[in-house]
Amino acid sequence: APDLARALPTLAWLTRPLGDMERVGAAVATRLAAHLGEGYRVAVVESEIEVGSGAAPTAVLPSRAVAIEHPQVSPDAIAARFRQADPPVLGRIHQDRFLLDLRGIATPDDLPCP
Repeated sequence: APDLARALPTLAWLTRPLGDMERVGAAVATRLAAHLGEGYRVAVVESEIEVGSGAAPTAVLPSRAVAIEHPQVSPDAIAARFRQADPPVLGRIHQDRFLLDLRGIATPDDLPCP
């Protein structure tokens, strides 16, 4: 099965162990907290992803995400800062936090710091 997961990136993405996401997330969170500056709170949190087609997902999978918050910076402004990175980084806003799902971040180097 490992060869199949390497050949099919989507399969690897869907079957990625939570522990692996937590390990990478801890390194990403440390790096982002140092880069973003004072007042930013960066933590690995439990998350979920929806798998399926468009507006009709067929399954929900547990996941992990890096949550980024700041008491004086809105989640929309944080999202805009990440979209302006090179290359742009897309996340989502959930419960007043900007989230970067860790299923798509295989190593800390996969995420550019904005």
